[in-house]
Parts: sequence; structure tokens; C-alpha cells
Amino acid sequence: MSDRDWTDELTCFGKVAASVSHEFKNHLATIREKAGLLSDLLAMQARGKDVSLARITQLALDVQKRTVHADEAVKRLNRFAHSVDHLREEVNMTEAVELATGLFFRLATMRGVELKVQPADDVMVLGSPFAIQQMLLACLDACTLTMSEHSVLGIGLLKKDGDAVVRFEGCKTVESAPLVALTQAQHARCDSGPDWFELHIPMA
Repeated sequence: MSDRDWTDELTCFGKVAASVSHEFKNHLATIREKAGLLSDLLAMQARGKDVSLARITQLALDVQKRTVHADEAVKRLNRFAHSVDHLREEVNMTEAVELATGLFFRLATMRGVELKVQPADDVMVLGSPFAIQQMLLACLDACTLTMSEHSVLGIGLLKKDGDAVVRFEGCKTVESAPLVALTQAQHARCDSGPDWFELHIPMA
């Protein structure tokens, strides 16, 4: 998968939907498996067999945990889908980064890369919520493609010279003409170094 996949709006939307649906399907498969085991244990108990209460409790907790994760995945997809509701509005970049990393988590994990978001104060920009998500996802894709397994991509947010700057650290040099073109079309820009990459979005 190349970063070119993320610079087309419809393809970007489709890839997010596909990734989240795979994640949701995995959660449902685990819930189904655990629920089946729980049902079997309860049936054994009903027949008078000795069944570990601790095992039943653990299975119930596993189902509950997976249900929470599945719910979070659907909520992320819902937020992303509604990012097209307004062409231009005030966007909280802290929340935008959180959403983008959540949406990209599965793909990063498949590449063996851990996404580590640094705590940051709220930074507001005026722009297209969907375009901002698209740029963030394209950046995450481009950065993780340069990294080896068991790597960590640090993600920070700061204000600099009137811009909201999303800084990615731990990647190798990112060279992507489509990504540069995408950011320029949104009046944003990219900057990079040997082990870092920055996305600059004007705050006004």
C-alpha cells in the first residue's frame, strides 16, 4: 500500500471503512468464540459437572472487553464519516490526531509499528475536517512505510509560527510527491529531516 492510496478522497474513505470493518469483524469473531465457550461451560454446570467460576468470570470479562473495543471502533468510523458534513469549520487538532491514529492503528500494527501520541494542549485550526483527516492518514502511511518492525512512531502536536504542527518522530526520510501535492491543495505544507516529518496546517 502506498501513500498514493490516501491522496484520493474516495479511496481514502474506502480504505478507512475497510480497515475498521476488518477490526470490527475480528472483535465479533472473538466475542462469538468466547460466548460459545461460556455457553458450553454453563451447560456443563447445569448437568452437575464441576466448572471453575474463575474461568466463567474471565470469559465474561473477555466478552465485555471486546464489546468495548468494538464499540470504540464503530464510534471512530462514525466520527470519520461525519467529517464530510462541513467543508470548513473549526477543528480541534488534538482530537483530529487522536482520531487519525485510532483509525490507522490496525494498519500500523500490521507493519509492526507502534503509534505513540504525546500529550498536547488543544490547538484549533479552521479547515475541512475530512481533508485534515486525509492528510494525517497520508502522513501516517508515508511515515510507517519507511520504518522497520518493532519501531515506535512518536506523534506530537505544537504551535509554531501561526501553524498547528503535527510532528512525527522515528521515521526515515519521507519523500512523497502526492502527499506534498495533497497538503499544498489544502494550503498546508510538509517539512522533514533524517528521522522526523512535520505537517504544518495554518491556524487561520
